[in-house]
Amino acid sequence: MNSPRNPLPGLSALALVSALGFAQSPISSVPVTASAGMRQGHGLRADGDGLLGCGNDYLVRFDGNGAHFTPVLGMNAPAVAPLQLALQSIHRGTTPLPCDLQDAPALDGDTAVYDRSPVIRERYELRDDGMEQSFVFDTLPGRGDLVVRCRLGGLGESAVVAEDGGLDFVRDGQRLAHMGTVTGIDANGARARGAIRRVGDHVELSLPASFVDRAALPLVLDPFVSGAQGIAVVTPNDSAPHMVWHAQLQRWLCVFERAVSATQKDVMIRPLAPNGSLGSLLPVASVAGSFSRAPRIAYHTGSNRCIVVYQQGDSEFALNTIMGAVIDGLATTITPFTVTVGAAHYFTPDLSGDPSGNGQGIIAYARQSLSSGLFLRNYTLGATGVPTIGIERALTINATAVRPRVAKSSPTAIAVTYEQKPGNYSYVYVQAVSGLGNLLGSPAAIGNLDGPDLHQPDIDGDGTRFMMAFEYQRGLGDRDVSIAEWNWNGSSWGAPVATAAVGQMIGTDEGAPTVALLGPKYAIAWQQTIGFLSSIVQCRNFSRTGCIECGAQVTVPLSGSMAQPTLASTYASGASNNMALLGVTAAAQLFPPSGDVYGCQWNAYTPVTPTVLSAGCGHPMTLSLVGAPGIGNTTFGFSMSTTDPQAAIGGFVLGIGLSTPLLPCGTCLIVNPVVTNLAVLSGGATSYPLALPCDQSLIGFPLQAQAATIGSVQNVCPALNTLSLSPAIAFSIAE
Repeated sequence: MNSPRNPLPGLSALALVSALGFAQSPISSVPVTASAGMRQGHGLRADGDGLLGCGNDYLVRFDGNGAHFTPVLGMNAPAVAPLQLALQSIHRGTTPLPCDLQDAPALDGDTAVYDRSPVIRERYELRDDGMEQSFVFDTLPGRGDLVVRCRLGGLGESAVVAEDGGLDFVRDGQRLAHMGTVTGIDANGARARGAIRRVGDHVELSLPASFVDRAALPLVLDPFVSGAQGIAVVTPNDSAPHMVWHAQLQRWLCVFERAVSATQKDVMIRPLAPNGSLGSLLPVASVAGSFSRAPRIAYHTGSNRCIVVYQQGDSEFALNTIMGAVIDGLATTITPFTVTVGAAHYFTPDLSGDPSGNGQGIIAYARQSLSSGLFLRNYTLGATGVPTIGIERALTINATAVRPRVAKSSPTAIAVTYEQKPGNYSYVYVQAVSGLGNLLGSPAAIGNLDGPDLHQPDIDGDGTRFMMAFEYQRGLGDRDVSIAEWNWNGSSWGAPVATAAVGQMIGTDEGAPTVALLGPKYAIAWQQTIGFLSSIVQCRNFSRTGCIECGAQVTVPLSGSMAQPTLASTYASGASNNMALLGVTAAAQLFPPSGDVYGCQWNAYTPVTPTVLSAGCGHPMTLSLVGAPGIGNTTFGFSMSTTDPQAAIGGFVLGIGLSTPLLPCGTCLIVNPVVTNLAVLSGGATSYPLALPCDQSLIGFPLQAQAATIGSVQNVCPALNTLSLSPAIAFSIAE
């Protein structure tokens, strides 16, 4: 049973011989659902005293001084001042209409609303490709043209007349934003074209008296503001994804970087549903002239809240701090907090989350200062508010230590892995930490004084068993990926209990490995170079113990170059549906990676629907599969139930084949048995476990199954008049 070559415990030698005859496909049959690119979308949320939103290629803030619209130009573009629009006055002919010019914006879905008076509202409705500014008038005293006057600032000072009669906002001859023509729409749907013109540092939006005088109220004056899409091509500028499953809301939450300009990077978040649909796109952190980057996200089962941590600084090379944000709901509320302060450079954070439900976790990060190394802080997250952050503790004070990664699935001892040079070559280390941030035992390492270098470890596990993935430098331009299984006995690690090579193509760079525990299996993903500045992402499932391949290569249904793989699982958030999510950057620009972020979902097992071979006979009863019949499912089995009050003994009959003839007995058809298992019924039910090892030769092995009870007289089988049988079913063992 413990051998990977033992196909089914209890079955005959015939079953073993049959099992070995099934050839395997190198490509997994597990269906994978890919999302659309996460760049295309929009959203708006509260942020301090104002509102913060975004679209495909813009950011926008709303406050008491109006709208501040910033085009997203990418990491190679100089920063640009936002296009500022602030209401100055509204006139109907010579009659001024009273307005509150300092009103704070209110959030209404994807729309920012300014109540300028009891009868006038200024609205900004966000869309993927821009925002629709509109003014709604319930009453309009006076006569004559309706003129709305807004002050232009920032990028607005470079307005020129556009070909469509609107305004383009340019820098060095490049059009960065566009304000479309004005349209008037009355309550009956009648429409009229208005005018837009720049007057000094103002823009005037007007509708002619001939339309306004006849218009049914309320009347809407409606220009449209957008980025340069359709005028200049904006390259996708998203990268560095990380994901987590929100168990309560049944959505993945995906965070990633967005390069706004050469001097600004933002952290974004977007929900992803199991069917592949995407939710609102929202900024988590957006500070003009600041780099917010390297985001990591984790879920807390007790409070159903998420925490994002990231590094933030004035440039890629300035001193950075570690910042955080609490995510409530599907990012309906985002509350920032500070993790680190002080005159040091803090970077590459990661965190544990909390599968246990007690609200405790750790945040690990690197620090460069007079005392460099890796450090961590424990935290406690309640049902409301920001987390309470504990004291800083040293994980290692070796200045060569970099890039800590924290296991996400452990409810007890948390594993932290990192790379560090004890001599001339880098080793990979693992350290156990409690939820209170206390180091448990001593770190363990894999490495060799004579090399090669080992880099970029990642780790996940259940608190006792952990899987580490890491890359090693075989030679110049030839990195490989390996995995190692570690056992934590409560006080020490010992040596790895199993290791295996995962990606070892000679002469090819394979690296950036990531790992996630799916429940019954691990998923391992890594990046593989396939040409000059081009790469793909590979992914496979492995056994929970023994580092054994547990399925063929998972298909990544995306084309083009891919980089920066990251894995998440529903298991880490307390779920038991064995789902995984692979995040990648589909890189339009490979170095540094930048493009669009995608998510690919799959289950640890291929869905299997058994075929019914025959109806049951006698007293009605049911036979059900317990879990998926996939290799590596050690909790697979069968269950039966009956309402026959006299049934005390049950049995499970297993045979081989999908259409093997059944044996007749009176009006019953019985599976031709290879093995039977008797069981005592309790409450009319019982079960039969049939653990399936990670033996790929079992994929496609056909089984028949049927349940039987001995109970009340049924007279359906002359050989045994108290026999009742469930329907006979057939299925094949899958991945």
